[in-house]
Amino acid sequence: MKQLIKFVFACFVVVNSYAQNIQIIQETDLFIRTTDDVILSKPSFILINNQPSGNPNSLNMYHNYQLQSLNHHYNWQVKIMGQDGILETASHYYDYFDIIGNTDSVILRWYGQDMLTTTQELTHIKNRNNYFEKISLNSDSYALVFCGMRDSYSDVPGEMIIVVVNKNQAVVVYDDYASAISPTNFDSDTFAMYFLKDLSGLYNPNIEDYDTSPVNLGGRTFYRLRKDNGVLKIAQCRYTN
Repeated sequence: MKQLIKFVFACFVVVNSYAQNIQIIQETDLFIRTTDDVILSKPSFILINNQPSGNPNSLNMYHNYQLQSLNHHYNWQVKIMGQDGILETASHYYDYFDIIGNTDSVILRWYGQDMLTTTQELTHIKNRNNYFEKISLNSDSYALVFCGMRDSYSDVPGEMIIVVVNKNQAVVVYDDYASAISPTNFDSDTFAMYFLKDLSGLYNPNIEDYDTSPVNLGGRTFYRLRKDNGVLKIAQCRYTN
């Protein structure tokens, strides 16, 4: 319990330091929720899409997670999938995920540009071994956030894939590079994630990691993701001294 309180407090302090010192350049809805409650993606937010043709010849399910809508009307399964004959390693890499709907059929199968992995880079929390993060949008829907691996020799972040499960739908609404710059609590009612799409010039050999502290960001553009009235909003931001 003490560790949980410390984590929540740390998130509050770091996120507040950003919230008090950022300039919002532009904010828009990440996706469209129609009046009849259908989710529509915006192509401008799906910049990575390397989906193979056909279905995989062999399957190896590493994990299966059960989800239920807050109103208990809808159920989904999230299956973390690898190749047949290849066991999951300590790095937690996997090939793709399947989302199963109420009818026990696959309503979405999605591959990353490279291997997918746990959400450490999207939460800014080392040893975070969640295969996805869940954001409650309303009584019928969640946003599920998946993470791609990052090449340790590259300044390009890993991939962030956001899927909205809404009733009998599963829609990819974001697929692009992302690396969180502060600890992110996806369970918070005031959820906000701050992230960069480019880490060039931020590596600090003294800490053997990227320094994404506010003072080091200068006039660099970064992004904020937050939820609002059943949708996610994304904003371009700059840190101001």
